[in-house]
Amino acid sequence: MSTIDTPGLMRLLRRDVQLWNEWREAHLEAKVSFRNECLSHLNLIRANFTGIDLAGVNLSHSDLSGANLVGANLKRADLSGAKLIGANLVGTKLTGADLSNANL
Repeated sequence: MSTIDTPGLMRLLRRDVQLWNEWREAHLEAKVSFRNECLSHLNLIRANFTGIDLAGVNLSHSDLSGANLVGANLKRADLSGAKLIGANLVGTKLTGADLSNANL
């Protein structure tokens, strides 16, 4: 399965996390990549990022409280100042991620 083109999904995520979660739940098999995108300063509370490729993504100062990041790739991601309280990080790849001042 090829990776899905992300611009429409990125707009959906920025507009409405609940609608994003509904789409993600219906398409868990979809290989989604937001690699190197900017998602800084966003409210992503309880967002479902299960298995998503977020390598190099800027998530600085975003609120990811309660987010599902199971199996996500966050290698070299900028999570500085991000809120990750209650986020599920099981199996998440964090090699080289910037977690400075992140609230875990």
